[in-house]
Amino acid sequence: MRRLTIGLLIVGLTVGAAPAFAADDLAPFLVEQAAAEFSGEQTVVCYTPDGVISELTFVRQADGIRVVEDAEGAIGINRVSHGEAWKLGDQYRVEISGRDRFLSRAVNVVEVVEGRLVRVILFFDRASGALLASDVHNADGSTYCSSRFLRFNPKAPIIPRDLLDGLSTVPDSRRVGSVDSEAFPDEIGGFHLVEINDGPAEGVTNGYYADGLFSFSVFVSDRAMEVPELADAPVAEVGGKEYQRKFYPGQVLISWETKAGGILLVGDLPLDLQEEVLEALPAPGKPNFFVRFWRGLFG
Repeated sequence: MRRLTIGLLIVGLTVGAAPAFAADDLAPFLVEQAAAEFSGEQTVVCYTPDGVISELTFVRQADGIRVVEDAEGAIGINRVSHGEAWKLGDQYRVEISGRDRFLSRAVNVVEVVEGRLVRVILFFDRASGALLASDVHNADGSTYCSSRFLRFNPKAPIIPRDLLDGLSTVPDSRRVGSVDSEAFPDEIGGFHLVEINDGPAEGVTNGYYADGLFSFSVFVSDRAMEVPELADAPVAEVGGKEYQRKFYPGQVLISWETKAGGILLVGDLPLDLQEEVLEALPAPGKPNFFVRFWRGLFG
């Protein structure tokens, strides 16, 4: 059976600082964060079933553009989102828990709470509006990922114009409902379908889901997919089923073959939400004889 190869630019997809969200109580902080201009060194540390994953990056933000450079010199460039089109899920509430200090700077501490669980803690610099630190928690209260600025300069950095040539453009999206609804249902594990795009390879479609706090993309193909970033990834058991999985700082890639084709999930979900979403998606499984025979003839 012919497999479809998909290459993903991990630097561009990695969630390095905090998930995107929006709510009335958060709106002022989001507006200030989007407008903030700064530079500094930032760490992201994630505690995964495969061990601790960490990364040190140099971050620059100015004029609505964020540039993230890792220790090996790989650069990711993105436009800063205000989160205006997002709606915080009903399961969350926002609490302004007070003021504190971080890096000798005054910060506002904001918590996003789910039931009795503090899902996310955010530390916004009061002077610049920048997000200086964040913590994301699993359902049992343990820490999934944390980000921290080690050095922070609130002055506007210079972003070389030649870097902007690599600024990713948002692909033209098709309206929800214009493709097979069975491939992309309106809701998966409490996450709502936001948009559908063509994937990074021919024959692949991408559905983007969010609950206002976390988000993930589902890449679907009628053939098994080979993802270079997962070439050395071990097989992991999640919810009693086997998947190919690899963690990156702030992000997880999970791939598997179903009876209908291949699926790849890319998201910033904590561990318990990963399991819930996978349980709601088609289970791993091999295609039957007739499907394999047909693919063998026509690819």
